[in-house]
Amino acid sequence: MSKKKIDTAVINHDTSYVDRKQWPQWQRILFRISFIFFILIAIPNNPHWYTHV
Repeated sequence: MSKKKIDTAVINHDTSYVDRKQWPQWQRILFRISFIFFILIAIPNNPHWYTHV
């Protein structure tokens, strides 16, 4: 039974460079606002809700 050596130098997964476009400024601002909005919606803000848990 012989084991073959796999040449790992052929497979190169360079994760330091990602070819993608940057988000425009208005999209980043809109994402940040919507992220905060959905977090505030998801957390109960009525003290009566916690008494019935």
